[in-house]
Amino acid sequence: MPNPPIGLIGCGLLGSALAERMLVAGLPIVGYDRDPAAQDRLVQLGGLSASAAVDVAQRFQTLVFCLPDSRVVASVIDELGDKLSSGALVIDATTGDPDATAALAKRLAGRGIDYVDATIAGSSDQVRRG
Repeated sequence: MPNPPIGLIGCGLLGSALAERMLVAGLPIVGYDRDPAAQDRLVQLGGLSASAAVDVAQRFQTLVFCLPDSRVVASVIDELGDKLSSGALVIDATTGDPDATAALAKRLAGRGIDYVDATIAGSSDQVRRG
């Protein structure tokens, strides 16, 4: 059985390194980034590009967020609204504020959405090398 695709929101340096590792492991990735160059890098790695974060949230139950900080994560969650459905799993690789992260996890749990704080310790180069 093929692996289900993973939605990636945030395809910058760290996000693209995560995408590369997931693609090498055989996990299909569909991602979105506001920076077209970041999306182009994802496609060059073998992933697919979505036209908006909401497209990713509507299509996939497993979402990886790799964004600049907790405020951006909360903003994207607000932007997604009800398009982020009950039963979804959000894996947040953002280096964020612990209090904001805990509050977001509680908020999402109230909507039936699982949230995992998966802050990455290390650089994009270290992630890329595994």
